[in-house]
Amino acid sequence: MYADDTAILSRHRNLDTLVENINEHLAHLETWFSVWKIALNSSKTEAVFFSKRKPPPEITLQNQRIPWSQHTKYLGVIVDKNLTFRQHITYIRDKFKNTTRKLYSLTCRKSKLNRHNKLLIYTLIMKPLLTYASPVWGHAAKTNINLLETAQNLIIRQICNAHWYMRNKDLRIACNIPTIRQTIRKLAINFFNNIDDSDNASINEISPYLSHFSLKRPRDILVNPDFN
Repeated sequence: MYADDTAILSRHRNLDTLVENINEHLAHLETWFSVWKIALNSSKTEAVFFSKRKPPPEITLQNQRIPWSQHTKYLGVIVDKNLTFRQHITYIRDKFKNTTRKLYSLTCRKSKLNRHNKLLIYTLIMKPLLTYASPVWGHAAKTNINLLETAQNLIIRQICNAHWYMRNKDLRIACNIPTIRQTIRKLAINFFNNIDDSDNASINEISPYLSHFSLKRPRDILVNPDFN
């Protein structure tokens, strides 16, 4: 539970048991919300079946069936049923482009701001749009992450008023701007280190993360030095 968002996760090999577990938990939640006078909005409730198997029977909330969705948005992250995060990455890429257009007058060639201040605008306002919650989705396929790399390269070229023959790598080095992959890896390492060192009781109850590099688990992909 976070603010007014509540998420439930059920995992089981038997799909009938999976749905039964969710419905049982929803029934308990309905009772709890009723006691505390909290209204439930069934129309805004979504269910996603994270599997390539055929979806199980639909779950019910307040006697209404909740159809299985292809994706859902939770705390600003679009989570798709196959966990490719392609849709989320496309969404933040487009959101980033809209922001660059709004701030164009400050970062364009004719802007009276110097390059240092233009880069500050990018680093403090624009780049966080590309990396928000990246420890969740940063293990996505390289083709997806490349969409964000391209978006960053374009704005850096705009800020530097770069000619066509100037390489993106040279511009990033000159501006001391890491690649998106490097930024994601740094954020992920800090995030997971904070979790491992946390004294929060709920976090400490989480099962230890077992590293299996051969299986390419998301956390291993994120923090591995070869992720570049």
